[in-house]
Amino acid sequence: MREEAGKYRGQQRNTGRWVEQDGPFDVFEDICRCVLSDEAFVSAMRLHPLADASPLRRLTSAPIKELYRQIFDAVVAHTPWIYVETMPEGGLSSAAHIIGKRLKADIHEVAVHHCVIFSGAQKCRSGDVLGELLASFSLTELNGSVVDKRFRLTNAFLDKYGGNHVPIYLLVDQSQYLTPIIVDELSLLGARLLEEGLQLGLMFFGAATDESDMRNLFAQRLASELPSTMLRLGGYGEVYEIMSLLQCIDSQRDETGRTWTQFFVPRLFAAGYRLEGEASGLFEAMEEQARIDRLPVSVRRLFIAIKRFLVYAHGFDGTSFKGTVNAWRWALGPG
Repeated sequence: MREEAGKYRGQQRNTGRWVEQDGPFDVFEDICRCVLSDEAFVSAMRLHPLADASPLRRLTSAPIKELYRQIFDAVVAHTPWIYVETMPEGGLSSAAHIIGKRLKADIHEVAVHHCVIFSGAQKCRSGDVLGELLASFSLTELNGSVVDKRFRLTNAFLDKYGGNHVPIYLLVDQSQYLTPIIVDELSLLGARLLEEGLQLGLMFFGAATDESDMRNLFAQRLASELPSTMLRLGGYGEVYEIMSLLQCIDSQRDETGRTWTQFFVPRLFAAGYRLEGEASGLFEAMEEQARIDRLPVSVRRLFIAIKRFLVYAHGFDGTSFKGTVNAWRWALGPG
């Protein structure tokens, strides 16, 4: 455990509740152990959306709103190739989920077909992109020659979207695993559909990794002035972006009608406590951690930290509570 500012002032109790400390991290661990000894609370928490980081990343906070604005403009302009990347564990798959749904709702002049083509590099390198796409149409017969698959896939697109007479965007998630051969196959599919009168745009979402060929492919397209655009999902690098995210948690409701913050600290919430008031402390802790790691804090790590902080805050429900920077340092934990 690295050295932290502030001196340990001991564990104390105040009318059955913990008094918050600004010292070493074992204090926070002790408080959470006390909270997690409540079996009823733990059982309820396992069913809560915050039990998994993925649903949280589907909150439409500031970075996703900005990316959506840029993609909206590109789609309205019928840009045929759109490439979106972010840092690993940057929440891009959840952004793709949000953006795909919003595009369907907001732009009736285009259609969006969302497909998670690959869930891992090994599967991707098998090269069966046409089989994966056929599965996205809930078709059961996925075998056959490349020519046969392309024919059935063309018909699947035409049957579902041809009658609308609007361009369609194929939203490809996990595209950091795509190879040039697979991208060529998608291009051939687009050409085949165009012959049938259906314009296919390609929208790729992928993490920026050393193994990805997509950035180089798009750089080549941009250099050759082929119609395309390269975008990036930003992280939470500004206080206002952190505040936007915490406001989402304060207002997002679960199946019982409670907000996500309210679930963890119902009495504090009723008294006016809001997680957005913790934005500056969280941001300071994130900047410190980024300097230590020499890398920005990943989105996944950020969301896990928020959950840990709320579990910790549950130990103060019913008292006067305001988190400290040290509490957020602890919540962010080791990389």
